[in-house]
Amino acid sequence: MRSECDPAAVLYDILTSSWGKLGIGTTRIDIASFQSASQTLFDEFNGYSRCIDQGTDASQIIQELLQQMDAVLYEEPSSGKLTLKLIRFDYNSALLDDVNPGNATPEGSGWYSVQSWPR
Repeated sequence: MRSECDPAAVLYDILTSSWGKLGIGTTRIDIASFQSASQTLFDEFNGYSRCIDQGTDASQIIQELLQQMDAVLYEEPSSGKLTLKLIRFDYNSALLDDVNPGNATPEGSGWYSVQSWPR
């Protein structure tokens, strides 16, 4: 039996609960990203235990949670929702673009110019 809390659920609670927390509406949260992170954290036996017994800035607790989970919380530009993403090796490195000196220069001349203040 596990005695720790789900770190993703703790973060969700801090974000959405109104009493002593941030009170962000649940419609602004990408719940699926929190559920996915929660399952991964459960599979990794990653729990969170802490007693917050004095006034603490929410950003400090959120940063602590994100660091403990090895995650980022960001606003997804396409939906405007707060999204939780765990930083894991969940990609295929063979499918990543290869950027090297041979292909890193844009084609054509004049692709870069120094800007200055108008006079």
